[in-house]
Parts: sequence; C-alpha cells; structure tokens
Amino acid sequence: MGKSKDAKEAKRRRPDPVQAADPGSDNENEGSVVAPTADYEKDLQISFKASDDIVRALGAANTDLLIQGFTHLREHVKICNRGAESDSAEAQSLRESCRRVVYEWAEQSREFEAISAAWQFALSNSVPRLDGLIPSVVSGLLQAFDSPTTHKYGSQLIRLVLDGFMRAVYRAFNTPRSSACASVLQMLYQIVVYSRGEHADQVRHTFDWTQKSLTALANTRSNIIGFSVRRLWIRFVLSFFSVERCKTFNQLLGARKVISGLFQSVEKDTYQELHTLLESVFTNIVLNDEITRADKVHVFGIQLVGNLVKACQSSQAILPQQVGIASPALFVPGEAATDVAPLASDSTAALVTRFLRGLMAFPGHGICFKQYGLYTPPRRLLGGGSGSTEAGVAAEEGDGGDMHDVATFTKNSSSTEMQDLCNSQILRILVVCINPAASKQMASLAIDIMRASPELIAPFWRNYHCSFEPRLSLSYLRNTGFAIKVMSLPLPVPLESETRHSAPPRLNTLVEHITPYPLDPALVGRGLNTTTTPLVRYRNLLLVDMALRKLGDARTWIRAEARAAGSSEANRWMQLDQRLLAVVKQRIPQCQHIVSIHRHLISLAEQGDGGTQASDDLREAECQHAVFSNALMRVMSGYQAHFGELVLEAHFEFGTLISGIYLPDVVSVGKRVTERIRNPMNAHTLLYLLRALSTTPAALVKWMTRVKSAEGAAGDAVQHTYLGVILMVCLFAVQPELRLAARLVAVGALQSTGLFDHDASGDEAACWLDALSMLASPHASRNTRLSFIADGGIAKGQGLVAFLEDAVLLSSKLPYKYADRIHTSALAGGEDDGRLPFSPLLSAVVEAAILKLAFGAKSQGGSNWREASSSKIAVEMQTNDMCALVGEVVCRIAESRGTMATQRLSRYFALAAGLTLAPRIAKLDADKAPQKVDEEKRYCAKLEAAFAEAFQGTADYLLVAAAAAAGTEVAEPAP
Repeated sequence: MGKSKDAKEAKRRRPDPVQAADPGSDNENEGSVVAPTADYEKDLQISFKASDDIVRALGAANTDLLIQGFTHLREHVKICNRGAESDSAEAQSLRESCRRVVYEWAEQSREFEAISAAWQFALSNSVPRLDGLIPSVVSGLLQAFDSPTTHKYGSQLIRLVLDGFMRAVYRAFNTPRSSACASVLQMLYQIVVYSRGEHADQVRHTFDWTQKSLTALANTRSNIIGFSVRRLWIRFVLSFFSVERCKTFNQLLGARKVISGLFQSVEKDTYQELHTLLESVFTNIVLNDEITRADKVHVFGIQLVGNLVKACQSSQAILPQQVGIASPALFVPGEAATDVAPLASDSTAALVTRFLRGLMAFPGHGICFKQYGLYTPPRRLLGGGSGSTEAGVAAEEGDGGDMHDVATFTKNSSSTEMQDLCNSQILRILVVCINPAASKQMASLAIDIMRASPELIAPFWRNYHCSFEPRLSLSYLRNTGFAIKVMSLPLPVPLESETRHSAPPRLNTLVEHITPYPLDPALVGRGLNTTTTPLVRYRNLLLVDMALRKLGDARTWIRAEARAAGSSEANRWMQLDQRLLAVVKQRIPQCQHIVSIHRHLISLAEQGDGGTQASDDLREAECQHAVFSNALMRVMSGYQAHFGELVLEAHFEFGTLISGIYLPDVVSVGKRVTERIRNPMNAHTLLYLLRALSTTPAALVKWMTRVKSAEGAAGDAVQHTYLGVILMVCLFAVQPELRLAARLVAVGALQSTGLFDHDASGDEAACWLDALSMLASPHASRNTRLSFIADGGIAKGQGLVAFLEDAVLLSSKLPYKYADRIHTSALAGGEDDGRLPFSPLLSAVVEAAILKLAFGAKSQGGSNWREASSSKIAVEMQTNDMCALVGEVVCRIAESRGTMATQRLSRYFALAAGLTLAPRIAKLDADKAPQKVDEEKRYCAKLEAAFAEAFQGTADYLLVAAAAAAGTEVAEPAP
C-alpha cells in the first residue's frame, strides 16, 4: 500500500534527514554530510593509502593502538562521505582514492571480523572510548556503502550489529549523557535509513522497545560535544515512518510511550529543536495515510497535546533564518498550503498552535474525521449487523425533547452520545487542554477546530466551564469575546451537493448552536441592565444579537427543508421550528431589558443636546450612541422577526424611531447642514429599522403622524409624515439595500391605510411606488450608488412626496366620498358590480390635479383640498409634474389590473372632471343666480377642456387598451 500523494510530496520537499535532525551541525559524531572542507594536506596525511593499512590498524593488540586505529578509520570514512560541491580536483581525487581503499578492505574482510573482535574486546574489558568509536565507524561505513555496487557490504555490517552487538547498544543507553550513547543512536539511524529502509522492519522487530532506559533518552537535553541525545533519539524513532521500505511502522505506534515520550517537557526545547520535532511528526505521521486515523487518535491523546500546550507560554518573537530555518513550517495539508503566505517571524507559541491546527482542524487529515454538522455521524451504520439501518434512522429521529441529552464526559465515564462523535478525542482535547481564555492564539485554535468540526460545538458548551458573570474584568471580556466568535460561526447545515436528510436533526444540538448553555438568560439580563459599565452592556447586546441571527439562519433552513419535503416530513420540520422557537424564547432575556436600554439612550441624547459638554466628550457620546443604536436595532429587529409578541408586551413602537432618520445623511447631498451633535442614524442601523418595520404589522404604526422638527432631504424645514420619510428613503437613499427595504415598508404602509383593501396582492400599491420612483428618483433607471444628488432633483421629489402624503391623508379620512365617484362612473356605463376596480386614492389625486388646474387659472372658489395643500403644493410643484404622476399611475394600474379595470379606468377618466366639478355646479344652481351660474358653467367647461388636454395621452392609452381587451378597433385620434 503506497503512501498518499500529499505525504510523498511532503517527503520529497523534506530536507536531508541528517540536516533535519541537527541543521548546521558539523560535529563528528553527527556524521553530517555538509562538513567544512578540510585542508588537502591534512586529509592526505590522515587517509589510509591501502587496505592493508586498515587491517593493521584494526588488528593491533594494544588498547591505545586499537583506539588510535579506529579514530584513524573514522576520519578516513569522513573523507569518503564528504560532499563534493566545493572540493577541488585534488580533493575529489583523494576522496575517490579513500573510497577505493575502503571498498577493497571490505571485499577482503570476512564479515568484518576485525570490527567484531574489537567490539567484543571493548565489551569484555570495558573500554569506554571504543564503545563510542566503533558505532561511529559503523555509522560512517554504512553511509559509504549505501550504493548499489557496495550494498552487500552494508548488509553484512548490519547483520553483524543486529545479531551480535545489541547488548552493547542497550548498555550505551544506560549512560545517556555519554558519547557512546550518541554514537549508538547515530548508528541505529543509519541502519534504519540504509537502502531506503531495507532493514527497518528487522530493526523494529529486534529492538527492545520496553526498556526503561529509553525514557531517559527523550529527556536528555544536555549537549555532548555539540549534539543533543534527545534530538538523535527523536530522529531514530521517526526514521521508521520516513523510509519507504518499512512496512511495520504501524506496530511502533502500539508502543505508545515511545511516541508520547518524544513530547515530554517540550517546553524546555529551543525553537529550532521543537520545529524539527513537529515538522518530522507532521510529515511522517500526521500526513501519512498508511497510518489509520484510529491509530493517530490513539497516539495524539490528552497527555501528549497537554505537553505541547505548555510550550505555548513562550511568545517571544524569533527570526527563523537566524536559527538556521529557511522557512517555518505551516502545517497545512494538501493544496491548502498554497493559500498560506510564508512567515517572516515566528514564535514557539505560534509554531505549536499551527501544528495543533494542522492536526485537528482539517477534516480528513490528522485526527479530524469528516464533519457531519447537526446530524449524528453514521457510526452505527458502519458497525453492520441486522439492526444497523434501523439504528441509524433512529439516530436521526430527534431527541424527544430532552434538552440535557448532549454529550458530556467526566474523568471516569462518558455519556452515550460520546460514542456517536467521531471527533470525541478532539472534544476531550478541546475541553481539557485548550483554554480559549488563555490567549488569542488558543481562542483562534479552538474556533478553527469548531469551524472544521461543528458537531463539537454543542457538547463543547456542555463541558466548557467559564464565568459569564457580568462584571468588567479581563476574563469576562475574553470569555464573551470567544463566545461571540463561536456563535458567529455559520450554522453547519448540509450543502446542496450533499444527500438530503429525511428527518430533522436533534433539537438540543440545534439549540446549543444558537444559544449556548453557559449563557444563562438571567446573567445576560443582568448584563443588559448594567448602567455603570457600557462595555459590559454592549457585550451582552452582541450575545443576544448573535443568538437571534443564528436563530434566523436556522429557521430559514428549516423552512426550506419543509418546502422540499413531503407532506408528512414537512409537518415534522414545522414542528421542529415551533419547538425551536419555544426553547430559544426561554434562553434569551426578556425584551423589556432591550427597551430599557433604548430609553436610557434617549435620555442620554437629550442631555447631550444641552451643549454644555466639551467637543471631545460630545464626539465620544455621539460615537457611543451610534454603536449602541446599531446594536439595539439589530436586536429589536430579531425580536420583531421571531418574537413579535414580546415586543408588543414591552410596549415598544418602531414607528417612533422613524423620527430619528436624518434625511440629509441618508440621501448624501454632499454637505452637512449643521455640525451640532445630532446622534444620527447610520445606514446600517436604518437598514435594520426598515427590516423591523417590514415585519411589524403596519396597523400598529401611525403612518400619518408628522415628524417633529424634521429637516428635509435638502436641509430645508419640511414636516414629513412617517410615510413621507419612508418614501424619501425609498426614492433617494444612496444604498440600493436601503431603497429595497424602504419599498417593502412603504407598500405595507399604503395597504394599512385601508385604501387598497380591494387589492390583497399589493400590486396596486406597488404601482404607485413605481410611478413615483420613475418621476422623482435619480436611481430609477440604474441600480447604482450615487455619491451626490442635486438639490433641485431632491426638491422635485420632495414635493411629489408631500403631494402624495396629503392625498393619502385626505382620502383615508373621506374614503367613501372618492369611492362614490368611482361607483358613479361605473353606473354611467351600466357595469357597477359593487367592487372597486382601483383605489380611492386615485380619485383623490385626480381631484387634486383638476383643482390644481383651477387654482392656476382662477383664485375664486377654493375647496378643502386646495385650502389644505395650496401652501405647500402650489409653491413646490408644477402642474406638469402632478399630471405626469397621475398619468404614470393610471397607466401602470391599467397594465397590472387587467381588462375590466382598464375599461372602468377609461370611463372614469372621461367623467372625472365632471364628477369633480358637479358638486360645485349643483351648489350654484341652488343659489339661483343665472348670470353667476352661466359664468361658472363656462369656467367648468374650460376646466374640463384643460383636464382633457393635460391627460390626452393617458386617455388615448386607456381607450386603446380597453378596445384591445374588447377585441375592437379604435380610430386614430386627431392630431
């Protein structure tokens, strides 16, 4: 079974094993390939000239001469293994000569009897220097023999060590601080990596991994002539995972103490040593697909990770290039490594955090299994058995309403739900070893883990113990900040490409994602009522805001699943929605707390308007008011969307907030009218206000209430109604999102007046907004963001809005007057069925247009409409703008309402002037003044002619549309 592509690529990029263990080391016992180039004359004196010289040197009977001979051979072998990059021609020739001498000696030697005899002599007579020299020579010879032509000599030498001298190896381990121990570790490493691991399985099988002396090797950090025994031991253990021909390295993981011992007291390691260890472990174990994930979980337990976390206390900045590391390891598997930028500086804490993230935050790598989000992983299905399918379905059925049925564990036992968590080991590590409040790096690590394994969020909150008592402290800010970040993670709903689940998820799991268990509503309520520490109050607002947002995401997904499911399944999904609302309602604070904050802000704003504070204090008060207003509006919008009854019980009226909309800031006319602190409502806050108004029953808002002390969009004093302010936002707001949200609110407001009860769809109210937008809004022809709007264009739209406001106000007061005119025109055609084909608002607007024409020609004989609106409309609007609005509305209603409405519109339009002026003529007839009657009749006739001329195009359109609907032809109108 071959290793994965990622593992092979990582190994191909991995530096030389010797350099990886000790970068830059030039000690003789390390056998480093990259050694300083020796002086040619000195090398010439050291080297043997013939193989017989080696035989004589190793065959000496005197101990001192034997030591001298092995020292001479060690230096000779070092010349053979020296790199050839910077050598001269003479040095290269000498190196080749030295190799030939060694090869000849190996050919003549019978199973390396000289080395065997010398090693046996050292064991029998306790010669410490030989105990270190002989393994060092064997290590160098293995490097020299590691080629196809001399492979057999190395194999003979390895058999010699494994069959006859393992006792010498174990004896060297009893003195871990000696040079003999280091030489033996170097020799064992060379045996394992010889010929790409040909003898690695034999070494693993022969070596006694249960010796007590091995634990001391991983803790021996003192340098012996420039090397570290701990580093050599780590390199030897990990070499079994790095060589290609080792097939039984998995069995080495069974000796758990061997691997975990590598991480004991890692906080004492230098950055360079820790980097080497973690990089080797990550490349050879974490990314090795030949090691099952179960074995990895067995190795990387709580104790091992706990030892690593201790090293995170060191956050001192380090420049990796200065300690011999060209590029710090990123510990990102696969193709994701290309998206991470290289690091210029690093620290021990950041290094460990990256390793733990690579171990636990990438599904399918390390010990992180595939994520299953809100659903139970199908472990029972994998178990097989006759009842496995039924058990798997039962796992998806839900929890029966038990809100405490979430995975919890103790030191001695764990709940049954822990068996359903594939990443239960990560959960234990997350709860026991990682403290998110300790540092930003630990908090970021915990968030990344839960982002990769969102099924751990619910059991994490049940097992994570921290204080959310509302008081201003560093621990409280850290805990709440971490909670806000976890709650802001997206809801782990299944993707569209994944198989759809037929049953809803567990209710308790879904609730823990929305409102975590530690956030008790009583604690959050006390935090919201805190007046002395605004920061604590604001943090609690953010917690409630995140819970309501997550609730909205969950309900959106549930409703989408209900629409896609069948009738029986849809009922289960809708029941889940109702149960979710009921549970979350119990876990969030009362809406009255939010209302009290709003009232407190209003009182602070009124105090700030006195102008007695310094300018800096005023600016700070303005910023604080803006931040709180934004958060409050988001929270109240969430309450209104999901718990509207709580808002009603708190006696909170969203309509009163419309007076806080500062139109010059909304339309961005390019200038500030005043520098006074106004506590303005920014665009983001306004957007949430509009969303809340769109979900508020329009009947609960007094839309025709005048805004006190309002300023027009161009900075002039104009008293708009609540409806007028929303219409101005709909027409002139810079952001398209604001215009769209204001349009939805305006449609609901118009329908709440009762003038559109005949049209349940709301299409006719939309026709009025479309017509108004077409004539007045500079954004009507393009959905762009304009940074500047001319004051003239705003004044025109403002006049049209004021005109429509007054029309809605009067027609809502006297709806039957205008409805009677519509029925009268229908009776004239003999087609009155008792239903209104269009809104009485149109009749009121047509009356206003006719009287506007009359007011411009003759000042006598006013009307209630003229008296109410002449002071505003006659000055700010031109007759053609009013007529254009009426014509645009009529045409759009005719297009949307169909054939019957078109015919009745055409008939009403023909009689509109007469119906409007008929009460006036009747009053003159009653006075019996013939001369005055004739004069007024002639005047009314002129008005009808002017009305017909002004709306000639609209009348022609209605005639053609009505004829087309009836299937007849209409003659061309005279030019």
